[in-house]
Amino acid sequence: MRVGRALTGIAGPVGGLIVVVVAIVTFVAVLLGDDSGQDAARVYCLAPDQRDDLIDAAVALDLADRVGGRVRVAGTMMELTAWRADRPDDFERACEALYGAAHASGPSVFASALPFLTGAASAILAFIAALSLASVARGREKADRLRSAFEELRRAVEAYIEGLEKTGPRAKVMESCGALVTQLAIVQSTHSGWHRVVTTIDELTVGGFGTAMKRKPPDGDDLTARLATVREAVFAIAHVLEQPLAPHRRMRLIESARG
Repeated sequence: MRVGRALTGIAGPVGGLIVVVVAIVTFVAVLLGDDSGQDAARVYCLAPDQRDDLIDAAVALDLADRVGGRVRVAGTMMELTAWRADRPDDFERACEALYGAAHASGPSVFASALPFLTGAASAILAFIAALSLASVARGREKADRLRSAFEELRRAVEAYIEGLEKTGPRAKVMESCGALVTQLAIVQSTHSGWHRVVTTIDELTVGGFGTAMKRKPPDGDDLTARLATVREAVFAIAHVLEQPLAPHRRMRLIESARG
């Protein structure tokens, strides 16, 4: 189901809180939609002590005339039970008026539950806000690590191309590349559906960038172009990580659209 897939994509605690909120809303809906109140009104109105008052209510609403302990409707004398069966709408109207007048001073079920609902909703919202702030902080930390790892790779590649590294230049590039792949793998562990993370890892290992580094000697222009492609992907991933509450379809669709 779509709802199930949506909850699966949300962090466990937040998904659990959403379930709690839905349960509370359902509980309130059941309370408000419960017909037990109507049953209570009928029992009240048909009680021996209330029958005279019910007839008075019917007379006051011009629904019937009083004849002793019975009602007269359109010239026909009826007991209250017969009136209820023959004219259910009129009976309900008179009964609801009588019951409402007798219980007007008492709080409704919803009013009684409102303090609990308000407190529960406030606590849930506060917890969600705390989780959201923590999620934003974690996203920013991952984004900063990604950018830092890329900058290390960029410096290593530029030094390699310019011939500034005299000792193990290729090893330095591959070490920086491995560090960036590690950071991307950390992102992938919590966002397995982000295809752009997967394709970027592939680019750095078995794809264009990795292949370019295996050439002897690598083509500097090709390596620079490949590095620009990696930079675009890494910075796009970092940008989305800093917005954990926003939709992430971009990470899922961007590569498939290109393919």
